[in-house]
Amino acid sequence: MALRLKPAKLFQPEDPSLASGMAWARVWLTQNLQLKLLSLFLALTIWGFVAPQRRGETSEIKFFSPLVLKNIPPNVAITSDPAQSINVLVRIPRAMANNINPSRFQVNLDLSNQMVGAFDYPLTGKNVVYNNQPLPEGLEVLQITPNLIPLTLEEMVEKELPIKPQLAGDVKSGYEILFVKITPSSAKLMGPRSVLQKLNRVYTKPLDVQDLSSTVGMNVSLNLVDHVRPADPNENYFQAEIKVGLLTSRLQIQDIPVIFEHAEYIYQSSAQNVNVFVVGPIDEVKKITNKNVYAIVDMRKYPPGDHRGLSPKVMLPEGVRVLEQWPIVDLFVLPRKIKDIPPPKNKGHASKNPSRNGK
Repeated sequence: MALRLKPAKLFQPEDPSLASGMAWARVWLTQNLQLKLLSLFLALTIWGFVAPQRRGETSEIKFFSPLVLKNIPPNVAITSDPAQSINVLVRIPRAMANNINPSRFQVNLDLSNQMVGAFDYPLTGKNVVYNNQPLPEGLEVLQITPNLIPLTLEEMVEKELPIKPQLAGDVKSGYEILFVKITPSSAKLMGPRSVLQKLNRVYTKPLDVQDLSSTVGMNVSLNLVDHVRPADPNENYFQAEIKVGLLTSRLQIQDIPVIFEHAEYIYQSSAQNVNVFVVGPIDEVKKITNKNVYAIVDMRKYPPGDHRGLSPKVMLPEGVRVLEQWPIVDLFVLPRKIKDIPPPKNKGHASKNPSRNGK
């Protein structure tokens, strides 16, 4: 008995709408196939042309960049005041825009071949660098403002100047600064000729003396003007000694009595009183009068003879000293001892110290 095979049925979607959609797609893809392929080719060609053009679009950025002076010749100083920053306009490919940091740009001036004098230095795109290197390919400098930098270069010379102290603050009440000593007392400096010619001294930086009541020492540096520096780079500090003492006052005292002590010989003096001009702590000086101060001549130092130009020693309180004394005293000592003088006849009016009147 022969078997009959039924022909297999192709897959047909149960949803009639799906079947009709697939049929439409098949018709759309096969209908005008050559025209559709040509359209696709043209679209790809146009896209391939436009895409590189978009990748080549540029942006412009404007920023301030520092001006850096490089390779300044030795023994030359820049005495002008050039601009500190330069306004730069740069064109950048848009593809690089996110990788460019404006703070890494700088404008360099190479002064290695410049002579002393005044001139205007022109700026171009070659002066602009990025990360201290020439600009990356694709970057273009469009504008630099200012594009001329006035510069003045001067020869550096040496000059030795005395050092003067500069003080800040007040010492403790009742005290004063007696002197300030700087060691060494002078400094050898280097600077532009036009600057050093105007200087006849150099000052220290302020020395703090606030509430000082005793002598102190400290290191101090110099307060130098622009473009001036120590000739020796190692001589940046000096030693300062500040002498502090009690506040003093001055006083003139007249008619101070002179006492001739230990007299063995008869003598004659040109003055019995002296005058002095003294200085000392204000509290001590206030106490001094010619009633509580006297001057002494030690006669043991003067043998018989003529002694001129003596200054009797004035006995003063501690800390008080004589600035000036007058008159000088001339002393004539006779070769006759005081004990050889006969006593006076009128004993009721005897002199207690006949040696002092020179009789």
